[in-house]
Amino acid sequence: MDLTQANIQNLTSLWKRATEPFETYFEAETYAYAYIPDSQWPNKIWSLQPTVGNSLPEMARVMKTSPTAMSLAFFDRPGHRETGEFIQSGFSLKSIQYGMSLELDRPFDAPSRLLLREVRDEEGIRLWSRTFQEAFGYKIDKTTLERSLDTIVYLNIFYQDEMAGTLILHKTEGVMGIHSLGVIPRMRGKGIAREAMHFALNHAIAAKAKAATLQASEMAKTMYEKLGFTTQFIMRNYQL
Repeated sequence: MDLTQANIQNLTSLWKRATEPFETYFEAETYAYAYIPDSQWPNKIWSLQPTVGNSLPEMARVMKTSPTAMSLAFFDRPGHRETGEFIQSGFSLKSIQYGMSLELDRPFDAPSRLLLREVRDEEGIRLWSRTFQEAFGYKIDKTTLERSLDTIVYLNIFYQDEMAGTLILHKTEGVMGIHSLGVIPRMRGKGIAREAMHFALNHAIAAKAKAATLQASEMAKTMYEKLGFTTQFIMRNYQL
Protein backbone atom coordinates (compact mmCIF):
# COMPACT_ATOMS: atom_id res chain seq x y z
CA MET A 1 0.00 0.00 0.00
CA ASP A 2 1.23 3.48 -0.88
CA LEU A 3 0.62 5.12 2.50
CA THR A 4 1.37 8.60 1.21
CA GLN A 5 -1.29 8.42 -1.47
CA ALA A 6 -3.69 6.61 0.86
CA ASN A 7 -3.31 9.40 3.43
CA ILE A 8 -3.99 12.13 0.87
CA GLN A 9 -6.92 10.23 -0.60
CA ASN A 10 -8.46 9.75 2.85
CA LEU A 11 -8.16 13.44 3.68
CA THR A 12 -9.56 14.72 0.39
CA SER A 13 -12.34 12.12 0.59
CA LEU A 14 -13.30 13.58 3.98
CA TRP A 15 -13.44 17.08 2.48
CA LYS A 16 -15.57 15.75 -0.36
CA ARG A 17 -18.04 13.94 1.90
CA ALA A 18 -18.44 16.96 4.16
CA THR A 19 -19.30 19.27 1.27
CA GLU A 20 -21.34 17.02 -1.04
CA PRO A 21 -24.60 17.68 0.88
CA PHE A 22 -24.11 21.39 0.11
CA GLU A 23 -23.31 20.65 -3.58
CA THR A 24 -20.08 22.63 -3.23
CA TYR A 25 -17.54 19.96 -4.15
CA PHE A 26 -16.08 20.49 -7.63
CA GLU A 27 -13.50 18.51 -9.58
CA ALA A 28 -11.83 19.77 -12.75
CA GLU A 29 -9.17 18.02 -14.82
CA THR A 30 -6.23 19.46 -12.87
CA TYR A 31 -7.66 20.52 -9.50
CA ALA A 32 -10.54 20.09 -7.07
CA TYR A 33 -12.08 22.20 -4.34
CA ALA A 34 -14.51 21.81 -1.47
CA TYR A 35 -16.09 24.50 0.67
CA ILE A 36 -19.11 25.17 2.86
CA PRO A 37 -20.77 28.61 2.87
CA ASP A 38 -20.53 30.48 6.18
CA SER A 39 -18.13 27.88 7.58
CA GLN A 40 -14.39 27.77 8.24
CA TRP A 41 -13.92 24.13 7.21
CA PRO A 42 -12.89 22.47 4.96
CA ASN A 43 -12.69 25.32 2.38
CA LYS A 44 -9.76 23.85 0.44
CA ILE A 45 -8.54 23.74 -3.14
CA TRP A 46 -5.83 21.30 -4.23
CA SER A 47 -4.05 20.06 -7.35
CA LEU A 48 -4.82 16.67 -8.86
CA GLN A 49 -1.46 16.61 -10.64
CA PRO A 50 2.18 16.24 -9.48
CA THR A 51 2.92 19.86 -10.43
CA VAL A 52 0.74 22.91 -9.98
CA GLY A 53 2.41 25.55 -12.17
CA ASN A 54 -0.03 25.48 -15.09
CA SER A 55 -3.13 25.37 -12.89
CA LEU A 56 -2.06 27.97 -10.29
CA PRO A 57 -3.61 30.96 -12.11
CA GLU A 58 -6.94 29.14 -12.42
CA MET A 59 -6.86 28.03 -8.77
CA ALA A 60 -6.07 31.59 -7.72
CA ARG A 61 -9.07 32.80 -9.76
CA VAL A 62 -11.34 30.28 -8.03
CA MET A 63 -10.09 31.40 -4.61
CA LYS A 64 -10.64 35.09 -5.44
CA THR A 65 -14.20 34.52 -6.63
CA SER A 66 -15.26 31.96 -4.01
CA PRO A 67 -18.09 33.06 -1.67
CA THR A 68 -16.07 31.62 1.20
CA ALA A 69 -12.36 32.15 1.93
CA MET A 70 -10.33 29.11 0.81
CA SER A 71 -6.74 27.99 1.26
CA LEU A 72 -4.69 25.94 -1.18
CA ALA A 73 -3.37 22.61 0.12
CA PHE A 74 -0.16 21.36 -1.48
CA PHE A 75 1.11 17.89 -0.59
CA ASP A 76 4.90 18.29 -0.60
CA ARG A 77 6.49 14.84 -1.05
CA PRO A 78 9.18 13.14 -3.14
CA GLY A 79 8.46 13.84 -6.79
CA HIS A 80 5.97 16.57 -5.88
CA ARG A 81 8.15 19.31 -4.41
CA GLU A 82 7.27 22.96 -3.88
CA THR A 83 9.73 25.07 -5.87
CA GLY A 84 8.77 28.62 -4.93
CA GLU A 85 6.09 28.99 -7.58
CA PHE A 86 3.42 29.75 -4.96
CA ILE A 87 5.27 32.79 -3.66
CA GLN A 88 5.99 33.94 -7.21
CA SER A 89 2.26 33.68 -7.98
CA GLY A 90 1.16 35.83 -5.04
CA PHE A 91 0.51 33.16 -2.40
CA SER A 92 1.82 33.17 1.17
CA LEU A 93 2.31 30.21 3.49
CA LYS A 94 -0.47 30.01 6.07
CA SER A 95 0.44 26.82 7.95
CA ILE A 96 2.00 23.39 7.62
CA GLN A 97 0.94 19.93 8.77
CA TYR A 98 2.75 16.61 8.67
CA GLY A 99 1.16 13.70 6.82
CA MET A 100 1.84 10.68 9.04
CA SER A 101 0.89 7.01 9.02
CA LEU A 102 1.13 3.89 11.15
CA GLU A 103 0.73 0.28 10.02
CA LEU A 104 -1.59 -1.51 12.44
CA ASP A 105 -0.05 -4.74 13.70
CA ARG A 106 -0.91 -4.74 17.41
CA PRO A 107 -3.68 -3.52 19.75
CA PHE A 108 -3.17 -0.59 22.11
CA ASP A 109 -4.07 -0.16 25.78
CA ALA A 110 -7.77 0.64 25.98
CA PRO A 111 -8.54 4.10 27.45
CA SER A 112 -9.96 3.50 30.91
CA ARG A 113 -10.58 7.13 31.90
CA LEU A 114 -12.41 8.28 28.80
CA LEU A 115 -15.85 7.87 27.31
CA LEU A 116 -16.04 8.41 23.55
CA ARG A 117 -19.58 8.83 22.32
CA GLU A 118 -20.58 8.99 18.67
CA VAL A 119 -22.57 12.09 17.75
CA ARG A 120 -26.13 11.08 16.89
CA ASP A 121 -28.46 13.89 17.99
CA GLU A 122 -28.80 17.66 18.26
CA GLU A 123 -27.26 17.80 21.74
CA GLY A 124 -24.22 15.82 20.59
CA ILE A 125 -23.85 18.09 17.55
CA ARG A 126 -24.01 21.20 19.73
CA LEU A 127 -21.40 19.84 22.14
CA TRP A 128 -19.06 18.76 19.34
CA SER A 129 -19.22 22.06 17.45
CA ARG A 130 -18.69 24.15 20.59
CA THR A 131 -15.83 21.98 21.87
CA PHE A 132 -14.10 21.86 18.49
CA GLN A 133 -14.06 25.65 18.32
CA GLU A 134 -12.62 25.87 21.85
CA ALA A 135 -9.93 23.30 21.05
CA PHE A 136 -8.87 24.56 17.61
CA GLY A 137 -9.83 28.23 17.56
CA TYR A 138 -12.02 28.04 14.46
CA LYS A 139 -15.52 26.82 13.73
CA ILE A 140 -17.15 23.83 12.11
CA ASP A 141 -20.79 24.84 11.92
CA LYS A 142 -23.52 22.63 13.35
CA THR A 143 -25.16 22.43 9.92
CA THR A 144 -22.04 20.68 8.59
CA LEU A 145 -22.45 17.92 11.16
CA GLU A 146 -26.20 17.64 10.66
CA ARG A 147 -25.80 17.03 6.93
CA SER A 148 -22.87 14.61 7.12
CA LEU A 149 -23.63 12.40 10.14
CA ASP A 150 -24.54 9.50 7.85
CA THR A 151 -21.12 9.41 6.15
CA ILE A 152 -18.66 10.80 8.73
CA VAL A 153 -18.08 9.51 12.28
CA TYR A 154 -17.92 12.38 14.78
CA LEU A 155 -17.04 11.53 18.40
CA ASN A 156 -17.33 13.51 21.62
CA ILE A 157 -14.61 12.79 24.18
CA PHE A 158 -15.62 12.85 27.85
CA TYR A 159 -13.19 12.84 30.80
CA GLN A 160 -14.66 12.28 34.27
CA ASP A 161 -18.13 13.08 32.89
CA GLU A 162 -16.96 16.40 31.44
CA MET A 163 -16.73 17.24 27.75
CA ALA A 164 -13.02 17.33 26.93
CA GLY A 165 -12.45 17.05 23.19
CA THR A 166 -13.45 15.98 19.70
CA LEU A 167 -12.48 13.35 17.15
CA ILE A 168 -13.38 12.36 13.58
CA LEU A 169 -12.79 8.87 12.16
CA HIS A 170 -13.00 8.31 8.40
CA LYS A 171 -12.26 4.97 6.72
CA THR A 172 -11.29 4.61 3.06
CA GLU A 173 -9.93 1.49 1.32
CA GLY A 174 -8.18 -0.18 4.23
CA VAL A 175 -7.06 3.07 5.87
CA MET A 176 -8.54 4.75 8.94
CA GLY A 177 -8.07 8.50 8.87
CA ILE A 178 -7.87 10.14 12.30
CA HIS A 179 -8.95 13.78 12.13
CA SER A 180 -9.87 16.71 14.37
CA LEU A 181 -8.47 15.18 17.56
CA GLY A 182 -8.54 18.18 19.84
CA VAL A 183 -8.64 18.75 23.60
CA ILE A 184 -9.89 21.98 25.15
CA PRO A 185 -7.22 24.07 26.93
CA ARG A 186 -8.29 23.42 30.51
CA MET A 187 -8.23 19.65 29.94
CA ARG A 188 -4.75 19.49 28.42
CA GLY A 189 -1.82 17.86 30.17
CA LYS A 190 -3.90 14.93 31.45
CA GLY A 191 -3.00 12.41 28.75
CA ILE A 192 -6.44 12.66 27.14
CA ALA A 193 -5.19 12.98 23.58
CA ARG A 194 -2.97 9.91 23.92
CA GLU A 195 -5.79 7.77 25.35
CA ALA A 196 -8.15 8.99 22.64
CA MET A 197 -5.55 7.97 20.05
CA HIS A 198 -5.42 4.47 21.57
CA PHE A 199 -9.20 4.29 21.21
CA ALA A 200 -9.00 5.43 17.58
CA LEU A 201 -6.28 2.93 16.72
CA ASN A 202 -8.12 0.03 18.36
CA HIS A 203 -11.28 1.10 16.52
CA ALA A 204 -9.29 1.06 13.27
CA ILE A 205 -8.03 -2.47 13.99
CA ALA A 206 -11.58 -3.66 14.77
CA ALA A 207 -12.71 -2.12 11.46
CA LYS A 208 -10.06 -4.19 9.62
CA ALA A 209 -8.00 -1.15 8.63
CA LYS A 210 -4.42 -1.96 7.68
CA ALA A 211 -3.05 1.47 8.59
CA ALA A 212 -3.99 4.70 10.34
CA THR A 213 -3.27 8.10 8.82
CA LEU A 214 -3.42 11.68 10.08
CA GLN A 215 -2.13 15.19 9.54
CA ALA A 216 -0.28 16.53 12.58
CA SER A 217 0.59 20.00 13.72
CA GLU A 218 4.14 20.75 14.81
CA MET A 219 2.98 20.64 18.43
CA ALA A 220 1.35 17.20 18.15
CA LYS A 221 3.93 15.56 15.88
CA THR A 222 6.13 14.29 18.73
CA MET A 223 3.23 12.55 20.45
CA TYR A 224 2.36 10.67 17.28
CA GLU A 225 5.99 9.69 16.70
CA LYS A 226 6.04 8.12 20.18
CA LEU A 227 3.07 5.99 19.10
CA GLY A 228 5.02 4.79 16.07
CA PHE A 229 3.75 7.13 13.36
CA THR A 230 6.18 8.24 10.66
CA THR A 231 6.03 11.27 8.35
CA GLN A 232 5.58 10.76 4.59
CA PHE A 233 4.84 14.32 3.41
CA ILE A 234 4.27 17.91 4.45
CA MET A 235 0.95 19.56 3.70
CA ARG A 236 1.60 23.24 3.02
CA ASN A 237 -1.46 25.45 3.26
CA TYR A 238 -1.27 28.64 1.20
CA GLN A 239 -3.45 31.74 1.10
CA LEU A 240 -3.61 34.60 -1.35
